[in-house]
Amino acid sequence: MNTRTQTGAWAYRIVVVLALMLATSLAGILTFTLVKRSVPELLFVLGSVAASGLARLAIPSLWSRWRLE
Repeated sequence: MNTRTQTGAWAYRIVVVLALMLATSLAGILTFTLVKRSVPELLFVLGSVAASGLARLAIPSLWSRWRLE
């Protein structure tokens, strides 16, 4: 199997996991807020980690597209 294909498959899996983490943490924060309970810090941390991970994966591809044009 091609190494590039394997790397792309792993990157896709990582993006899916990070997106699920972000969506779950946002849903949890929203739920805790609607129930008027204090939001655990862990939800904020997980959401921040997922958002920064997704941004870290997206920025190099955006930068390379901008430089080529």
